[in-house]
Amino acid sequence: MEPTFASRSFWGRGGHVTGIRGGWQKLAVPRLLAMAVCIACASVSGLLGLGNALPTPAGASVGVTGPVAAVGAPAPARASSGTGGIGITGTRSARSDIWPGVGILPPGNPPGNIAPNPDLFSSGTCNLVNGILSGCQNACFDGATATLLPILVQTLGCITYILQSVDNAATQEGVGAMVLPSNFPNLTVPEQLFVVADLERVDRGLPPYLGLVPALNGAAQQAAVALSDPSVPSGFAVATDSGGYVMMGGAWAGGFQSVLAADYGWMYDDGWGGSAGATSNVACTSATAPGCWGHRDELLGSDPGFNPGVGLACTNCVMGTGYASSQTSPPAANGYSSSYTDLVVKPAGAVPAMTYTWADAQAAGAGPGGTGSGTAAGSTSAALSGNGYWQVASDGGIFSFGHAGFHGSTGGFPLNRPIVGMAATPDGGGYWLVASDGGIFAFGNAAFYGSTGAFPLNRPIVGMAATPDGRGYWLVASDGGIFSFGDAGYHGSTGAFPLNRPIVGMAATPDGRGYWLVASDGGIFSFGDAGYHGSAGGLPLNRPIVLIEATPDGGGYWLVASDGGIFSFGDAGFFGSAGGLPLNRPIVGMAV
Repeated sequence: MEPTFASRSFWGRGGHVTGIRGGWQKLAVPRLLAMAVCIACASVSGLLGLGNALPTPAGASVGVTGPVAAVGAPAPARASSGTGGIGITGTRSARSDIWPGVGILPPGNPPGNIAPNPDLFSSGTCNLVNGILSGCQNACFDGATATLLPILVQTLGCITYILQSVDNAATQEGVGAMVLPSNFPNLTVPEQLFVVADLERVDRGLPPYLGLVPALNGAAQQAAVALSDPSVPSGFAVATDSGGYVMMGGAWAGGFQSVLAADYGWMYDDGWGGSAGATSNVACTSATAPGCWGHRDELLGSDPGFNPGVGLACTNCVMGTGYASSQTSPPAANGYSSSYTDLVVKPAGAVPAMTYTWADAQAAGAGPGGTGSGTAAGSTSAALSGNGYWQVASDGGIFSFGHAGFHGSTGGFPLNRPIVGMAATPDGGGYWLVASDGGIFAFGNAAFYGSTGAFPLNRPIVGMAATPDGRGYWLVASDGGIFSFGDAGYHGSTGAFPLNRPIVGMAATPDGRGYWLVASDGGIFSFGDAGYHGSAGGLPLNRPIVLIEATPDGGGYWLVASDGGIFSFGDAGFFGSAGGLPLNRPIVGMAV
């Protein structure tokens, strides 16, 4: 959707250098062009061009292609003291501290860019309805508009899709599948950057970076906002190697929809693509240019051609990471869609205090032999399990369990109708509450896409579910009638079916191409690609079922009774319930 561009900083040699990759690729007819953003030269301040959206009939099936964006680079420095340096040129011989790992390690690099499989830079076939893409082969494009990609996609479908690309590329150098921590979608973007960088290292037998340091995070965040490579903050003591080189490295990536996509750019699309128009790294001007694969080398710990970096074998190195977009506060410069940075440092002296560590990621199942989520090449990803949930009462009061955060409630508001359901945003940073008349209340980063609050309804609204990208939602009435808003698609209903018990809730599949409806006796109705994992239809219940919520991978679901009792099916875990608590109002909703 956006042409790629890249930057590589050379301290003392003219600042921040940028370039454009190739311009627009030709698309299938009818064509769909999106916003093209390019950044110019040393000040990183030029917004040079916008693409135009060409008309496409509503409901048409389109194929959207084109790379999203690209990568930044480390900054070489030779120390004049423990905390400063000047730019250098030329090359160095191979390091003497090469770790005996697997795969291709610096000073070696892949012979050329690795074509992503599946293609994370292409949407594949999509449906385009009212200017919004849905049902794309590449789930990361679902929710894109005719002019702009989603800024950040944290859905399970997107994560799984790009993880397969990363794993397939790593397999070509003999590296095993990446195993993410089970709570990966719920980590902050800077934490995700750290985890993925460490997984690229440990999967190759290299020691992990220990954790994120607040001072380095601050420097990386400032660079992300400025669309620049990060540098070590003033006063932070950095070690030097035997040659007098500062042991640090930094990289930047812009325009990607996810951390894993940025990682692919840094690790597998950082070399020579056959021509300048097919090369995202501006310093990689030929197949043998010393700037090729500089970002990959930095991420792994050593860039022999420009900056020796921290060294592959560093066992006490730490990181700072940053993320900014056009919607963060402060936003990325020039309204840019997304900006990622990492900063790797070997401290001079003791390791500083850290906010998030590799041990934290391992505890959640990350790494070789871990119990989190991974994909073997060409296979389907395992579950990224939920690790908490909310429950909502009819007055809009919120109960949080596990790692679920509180973002607000209607507990103190006068309501025209009682709250009957809720749904969470993809990153857990917000949620919607819905009243029985279809009125919507949005909290945190949840956006408003419409409601039935002013519509005459045959039956009251009883529940809701959000689309995977959080750009739409469904409302369901007690007769099973479905109301779609935003990019939510229609997959069927029980509106015309005779029901033993009324419908009381719904949940969507991870790709948004199906949903479940649940009746008050726990009976389950599946539509689209929703699978059946069991029901409470034949169980004696103390209180009626009031809702259903699916696990992140769609391999299971929870049913919730009005007293807060939880019934788990498939791969749904149990974290606790309000079943034994005295409640002012009955439980009517839940979100994961």
